[in-house]
Amino acid sequence: MLDKAKTFLGYALDSVDEEIGRIREFYFDDRHWVIRYVVADTGSWLAGRQVLISPDALDAVSREQQRIVLGLTKREIEEQPSLNLDQPVAPQLGAAWDGQLRSTRDVNRFYVQATDGEMGHVEDVIIDDDAWVIRYLVINTQNWGPGKRILISPQWIERMTWDHGAMFVGLSGQTIRQSPEFTERTLIARDYERQLYRYHNRRGYWTDEPRTSEWGARESA
Repeated sequence: MLDKAKTFLGYALDSVDEEIGRIREFYFDDRHWVIRYVVADTGSWLAGRQVLISPDALDAVSREQQRIVLGLTKREIEEQPSLNLDQPVAPQLGAAWDGQLRSTRDVNRFYVQATDGEMGHVEDVIIDDDAWVIRYLVINTQNWGPGKRILISPQWIERMTWDHGAMFVGLSGQTIRQSPEFTERTLIARDYERQLYRYHNRRGYWTDEPRTSEWGARESA
């Protein structure tokens, strides 16, 4: 199911034994936009450590109860790596991915550069909690003409300048303005996605692989 990253923030995390903390943020690799870690804020437990948990350990999501069940015991969670905010994440983990690890919080407020000028800013990302991959970025265009929110797939991004907070897309401002609107009431169902992909003349990520994207979701370790 698809949902905004901000929706998941604060969800309770249950170990096999009991609740161990709440979701603080997500880390993804900026090449494939795959969620690599959930950051668990453990509160007073574990002396307030922020623990990095692989999505492979997430067994079930309950939106009604706003919690996620983990297939780990408390002892196993204690053994997971901690997040050190003073250091880049990947070196802490000895990770060797093609891209860099980024926080979903880092993407918010990035401005969007169309082929003919600035067109909006990133407000959130949409996560597929079946594959644990970022499917879309939510773009707010309210400061650039008639305001609305639209979705852009990471596949359509030409480049990101992380140091300057800019995202460049190979789309004109008019194309962005006329894209199918995304609202808080919009159900991100397959019909809506088909409409979006048809508008941009793109092939849907679901065409060949039902649970993975053609650009790297759920790669084997």
